[in-house]
Amino acid sequence: MKFDPEKALRYQLIFLAGEESTLRRNALRQLVEAASGGEDFDLETFVGDASHPQNWFASAGTAPFLSPRRTAVVRNVLRFDDLDEFKPVQLPETALLILVADEEGGDEEKARTKTTLAAKYGKLVEKAGGLNLIFTVEAGAIVERLRQEAKDAGKDFSLRAAETLKEMCGDRYSRARDELEKLISFVGTEPTITEEHVKAIVVPSREWNIFKLTDAVLNQNPAEAFRQLRILVGSSSKAPDAAFRVILPQLSRQFRLLYQARLVLDLGGDQGAIPAAARDAFPAKPNLTQEKDYPRKLAFQGAKKVRMDQIRAALGILSDCDARLKGQLPYYTAQDSLERMVLELVDALASAPAKTGRR
Repeated sequence: MKFDPEKALRYQLIFLAGEESTLRRNALRQLVEAASGGEDFDLETFVGDASHPQNWFASAGTAPFLSPRRTAVVRNVLRFDDLDEFKPVQLPETALLILVADEEGGDEEKARTKTTLAAKYGKLVEKAGGLNLIFTVEAGAIVERLRQEAKDAGKDFSLRAAETLKEMCGDRYSRARDELEKLISFVGTEPTITEEHVKAIVVPSREWNIFKLTDAVLNQNPAEAFRQLRILVGSSSKAPDAAFRVILPQLSRQFRLLYQARLVLDLGGDQGAIPAAARDAFPAKPNLTQEKDYPRKLAFQGAKKVRMDQIRAALGILSDCDARLKGQLPYYTAQDSLERMVLELVDALASAPAKTGRR
């Protein structure tokens, strides 16, 4: 979305949300700079779970002393989740109250809860006559946007390199934009940013490493699978935490998506044409139709290499590994169990590629 600070400053109450943190931070900076006129005296910052809406509105409603506007900023506003207590009051024209839905850590369930809460905040702000700004970038627009920004910095950014950067950053523009700044500095006087540069300097998301681990298993490459496993684990002492927090949940998710993609292929469909019978059989989470372009593409690419019975066997292997780490089956160490899991997955998926279409 195109952010216009002058239009935004026509409002006294503004809510900043959306998954693109870079755009959200830039909007906040521009609003505060324009409202304060360079003075910090008329700026007060709160944190959502350490304050109350009454304090936010009271602070913003105070008459400014040196600045054009009296500005109150509430960071991490979603930590205040008692919306019955959020009762907007009429603010004077000199007031500016900015509520910021900063990103929070946590699992998928917590993320969904925060997304729902943000939507409710947005509606309440709009109902009170405020401005609700949601900062997102469509996945299909990320690559060209990154290439244009590289061009503005005097660098040629190849299409493949830009696509790799997007994929390594989990289809998140903000993270890719931060990594692009590093890349521009890294290449120095070189005119072109290549895919090799991206792979050398960019810190991939955990999601990317899970993709690469799954791909290595599907391609019968245990050496690469072990390399990705070591990256995800970090050190043997961290193996139990990494297994339960990242590796097992994400691998299970990947194979469930593979299962759904394989079902589509078996019903005669493909990535661009998913039969209704398959859609009806998909679970709520994870649901192949709701995935971003890259994970969905990988699921169909991987599904062409395996049979349905192999995917079921792989899910059983993941379940057994989980049971071992919980003490329900014999095991030696967490690291040993994870390495055993990788080898068993490679063995279970070792066969000729599956045929697409109905069998």
